[in-house]
Amino acid sequence: VNVRRVILLSTAAPDRPHGSMVRYGQMVCAALRCVAPELAVETLDLAPTQARLERLPGRIQTPVRYLAIAAQARRLLRQPAGLLHLLDGSHAYFLQAVRNLRQPLVVTVHDLIPALRLRGELGRGSPGLGGGWLVRQTLAGLARADAWIADSQCTCHDLVRLAGVAASTVQRVNPAIQAAAAAGPAAPSASPYILHVAGNNTFYKNRAGVIEIFRIIRQTERINLKMAGAPPDAALLRKAETSGVGNAIEFLPDLSEAQLAKLYRGAALLLFPSLYEGFGWPPLEAMGQGCPVVCSDAGSLPEIAGEAALMAPPHDVVRLAHQAVQVLQDGGLRRRLVEAGFRRVREFTLEAMGAGIVQAYEAAEERYARRRQP
Repeated sequence: VNVRRVILLSTAAPDRPHGSMVRYGQMVCAALRCVAPELAVETLDLAPTQARLERLPGRIQTPVRYLAIAAQARRLLRQPAGLLHLLDGSHAYFLQAVRNLRQPLVVTVHDLIPALRLRGELGRGSPGLGGGWLVRQTLAGLARADAWIADSQCTCHDLVRLAGVAASTVQRVNPAIQAAAAAGPAAPSASPYILHVAGNNTFYKNRAGVIEIFRIIRQTERINLKMAGAPPDAALLRKAETSGVGNAIEFLPDLSEAQLAKLYRGAALLLFPSLYEGFGWPPLEAMGQGCPVVCSDAGSLPEIAGEAALMAPPHDVVRLAHQAVQVLQDGGLRRRLVEAGFRRVREFTLEAMGAGIVQAYEAAEERYARRRQP
């Protein structure tokens, strides 16, 4: 790669070190060190801290965050020579405020869920006038890049279809997953539990569906459910309270990576019936810790999990519950899934991730150079 400096544009709250986008930025740095150690890699934080936002009323925190990021746009024009890499394409709207960038630009797109919702292809309801305008600005901002990175082939297709970019300019680069050092399956906890992990409570995470599936499982299995990640909202708490199995459900918010890894290793299985995923971290994280996976077949999950998970449509709660019971009752099936999971995770390496990123950088440099020719 000809460029010698890469400036990673982070729109994640810099004081939230366990956030998925902070972790993605760290992973990009580690991947580049593996394959291109000569590159000078810097990070430019564009978002306000979460501590600062929390001083404001809750209803305006998100709009203020978006406005604060947009206000940083002109900082891009003051950056030294190099290549710009926006780590989260969901904030590409702010690129509309910057004209005549003097560096090649690469954007990572993790998913296009807001655009799918706007088109009525995912979930019910509309994002509203303001939300629709922001989605369209984001798609227009995405189109201003010189090359794109997508976490999965599913997201590649969405990017080409919804943002109108050329397929030849999109590089599929799977994030890397670190497998546990253990050579065999983890030992489930003496107090058995099913684990669910989600970073937020949005509808497509299907957390209410998790509880419904668990309710069916509890008809035959004496097991608990631990729901890790985002703190439950009021609707999810009501769902748990009225499910009839609320006394067997525990919410575990805001865990560190070490705490989450321990949960994976003690779980009887990961239950992940998401309605859509542009990539889907938890199934691979579970596999890397020796935890078998039962998940939906929605979005990117079939290509990410491959043959290492049991799958069913996300709304087929009976089938998903039956698959979970199979894993709980059949030790041989559990061992096969764990072994397949370890094999699967070994395909998602930092070296492969770094090589894909560098290819995207090279493509961006070439396209930028062509655009600058008189």
